[in-house]
This record gives sequence, structure tokens and C-alpha cells, in this order.
Amino acid sequence: MSAETRSTHPTTVKAELMVIGVSVSVISFFTVWEILAFPLQLAAGKITLPGVLGGFSFLLGQSLWLTMDRRRRGLEVGRWRYGAIYLGPLAIWAYFLLEYRLKTLYLIPLSCVPYFLIAVIPYLIAPALVDRM
Repeated sequence: MSAETRSTHPTTVKAELMVIGVSVSVISFFTVWEILAFPLQLAAGKITLPGVLGGFSFLLGQSLWLTMDRRRRGLEVGRWRYGAIYLGPLAIWAYFLLEYRLKTLYLIPLSCVPYFLIAVIPYLIAPALVDRM
């Protein structure tokens, strides 16, 4: 894509944080849906539609954030996007290590917060919704 056709709006840290927040919310929604609508399949370890959609949302959110961060810093996105899709958090942490150097000491633990929220929020919300039914 040439520079003339690319959006001229600069990417900001605020926009990156919004992408992270929306991604966590969407993934949590799919996880709650899976818990409520497919409890037997989930317990048996079978693949469900919400699980697949949540997985795609997870990978898309990571690659979108990484793309936005590279563009915000004026760097070429290159293959990092595909690394985020295929390797997930490992690619993000490798990116932090190679690009941010010493800031990695606090960025990696900070980056665990969205993963923690994805793991915890649905299991706090789902029992409250089951009690209402």
C-alpha cells in the first residue's frame, strides 16, 4: 500500500489500549457464551463455535496490536504480524525483548494482565448469569 492511500491518522497509545480492551471484551464474551451454551461439550473438550471465534479473536487482537505498535513507532510491520498470529504471546514477548530492551522488564509482566483478564472474567461472570436463569 502506498503512502498516498494509507490512512493519515497517526496511531496512538490510547488507540492501542482501546484495541486491547475491545479484544479482551470480545474474547470474554465468546468464552462466557461457550460456558453457558455448551457446558457438556466444553467439559468433554470438544470444539465449539464460540471457542473457535474466541480463538480467532485472540489471534487477531494480538496481530492488530502489534501492527499498530509498529506503525506508531514508524517501523515496517513485516513478518511480526504473522509471528503474533502463529506464536501468540511468545512473539509479543520476543518483540518486547528485541525492540524495547530494558523496558521489557515491566512490559512482559504488564502484558500478562490482558491474558489474566481473559482467563478470569468469564469465570466470574458466567456463574452469576447461570443463577439468573
